[in-house]
Amino acid sequence: MTYSNYLTICCGVALSLLSCNRNNDSIIRQDAQRVIDCNLDDAVQITNLSDVFDSIILVPLDEKHLVGFIDKIRSDESGIYLSSDNIMYAYDWSGQEIFCLNREGRAMSDYLEIGDFALSSKYVAIADPESMKILLFEKSQGQYHKAISVDFFPEDIVFLDETTLAVNCGGADGFRLVILDIEKEEAIDGYFNFDQIFTEPLLQPFASLNGTPLYRTPFYADYYSFSKESGLKKAISFDFKAKNFNANDLKTVNVMGFNMLIDSKGNANIVNTYSVNSTFAINYKCQSVSEDSQYLLLVDTLNHTKYLLDSETCHDDILFYDHVILPLFYDSDGNGFISVLYPNLWASTFDSIDEERKNTVNYPRALSLFRKITKTENPSIMIYKLK
Repeated sequence: MTYSNYLTICCGVALSLLSCNRNNDSIIRQDAQRVIDCNLDDAVQITNLSDVFDSIILVPLDEKHLVGFIDKIRSDESGIYLSSDNIMYAYDWSGQEIFCLNREGRAMSDYLEIGDFALSSKYVAIADPESMKILLFEKSQGQYHKAISVDFFPEDIVFLDETTLAVNCGGADGFRLVILDIEKEEAIDGYFNFDQIFTEPLLQPFASLNGTPLYRTPFYADYYSFSKESGLKKAISFDFKAKNFNANDLKTVNVMGFNMLIDSKGNANIVNTYSVNSTFAINYKCQSVSEDSQYLLLVDTLNHTKYLLDSETCHDDILFYDHVILPLFYDSDGNGFISVLYPNLWASTFDSIDEERKNTVNYPRALSLFRKITKTENPSIMIYKLK
């Protein structure tokens, strides 16, 4: 049975509210250490990106290897790491390639699927759910270090420290969060999906708050920190007020013979969130407002201001780029929020800009960026800097 088939079958299975080593019931009822006001009613509606973003740092990727559409991006002080078409690429911050991992295969040192990857100061770890293993490569030049076979399907991973990974995974025991010692190659702690009574059994990606890994439960806007010593603690709650998820709004829908729980009210559902200094960028959907639109909420917790960007009304007047109205963020660092631009997609719309728009104050900057980006066929990494 493939991992994708396993996910499909498990979507209709209710798991009990149990923990491998800790009491999940007490974890759920914790008060968050920090609550972020995300009330949409008093957020300032923004129609131009230049109202909130000051500038863009551009990193064109060199053409030693041609890169397709990018799946995931991770970054740290050493450079930019990304996956595309089941290949792993590493670049320094000038865009020069450090190494490329193209090791699809069935050998122990190969992978069948890059489900996710994570960075430590020494290693790049790749989660291969199809082969049920995690591979470690030296971060400096991408040399193979070792593979760790596991008895679960590792889907999302993040380093807690140099010797410890947190793993979102599925397996015979259901969906759970596992803390894995990569030196001893053994699980040292684990949790079943502790909100299973109220949610569908789907794995959730990790987030990060200024370098601290966070785990979110499905539907809820609650994020948990976790460590080897103290386990799970509710760290942050994003409070959408009237649009907060409520378990009473759930209803059961039969999908291809499987019963799944859905939020019948279409409350705010976070897609991803990133933070830079005091500002959170929260990408979310809210079907009670619109079934098609996506929204980006920028919350400055220092100045207590909120800016709402709507995919149907917002304009990228920084890039004059019409294919993607809202910037799609993949990561963040100390400079800003990290996104991607594909030159072949941008060129067609940029060439069709009318004369009236060329007379705007931002057009010369966009033209300068356009010339840099189209020098290479590879995507360019962009960092959106806030004002």
